[in-house]
Amino acid sequence: MHIALLSDIHANIYALDAVYNDFKNKNVKNILVAGDHIGYYYWPKEVVHKLMNDDRVSCISGNHENILSKTLYSSESSKKYKKKYGSGYEICKSQLSNNELEWLLGLPDRLDIKIKDISFSIAHGSLHDQEEYIYPDISLDVLSKNHNTSNFTVLGHTHYPFIKHNGGNTIINPGSVGQPRDIGRIASYALINTENHAVTFRRVRFEIDEIVGAAQKYDPEVPYLQTVLER
Repeated sequence: MHIALLSDIHANIYALDAVYNDFKNKNVKNILVAGDHIGYYYWPKEVVHKLMNDDRVSCISGNHENILSKTLYSSESSKKYKKKYGSGYEICKSQLSNNELEWLLGLPDRLDIKIKDISFSIAHGSLHDQEEYIYPDISLDVLSKNHNTSNFTVLGHTHYPFIKHNGGNTIINPGSVGQPRDIGRIASYALINTENHAVTFRRVRFEIDEIVGAAQKYDPEVPYLQTVLER
């Protein structure tokens, strides 16, 4: 049996579908998602629906869920974040039902969970700050603050995958499903074998034509949304 670790889907249903298809025959019994389900791209309803209706899924909130919350109550925030990140939040507000918004905005900032005999601490940025970036080349001093007593600490936010060991705790960033920043158009996630605790990183290609077309349509003034997928 396997546990799948995902993060930073960013409303990219094409990438999420590709990942789901990849672990279809891998006996995945649990899916842990380390935040940022929406933001940047244009299919939040499809992504939220898929996560909400999969009993295997446990999710936390990321900084983009918090940004969405701000845009719901402030026109100034809406303008600010649209300029920086594009139209993704406006599309969330127009597409998501009240029930879907309630689910998305009600997710916890951190989750400590045990599956079989494996314990996990799941956070978005770091264990102490949702918006802190823990990159693969982070200093050992900073990294040490995110090792704890769980078997695995799962982080997201950077869109760069890595694995670091320290005694009985392993820190994993599975990388980004929807907007990988090391290699464009190749979604990143990880699998943990529950029998021997072996970790396998997976890379899955997804097609970007529809995504780039949508970015050109909705956000021509934010070219990053296209170019990051073409790295």
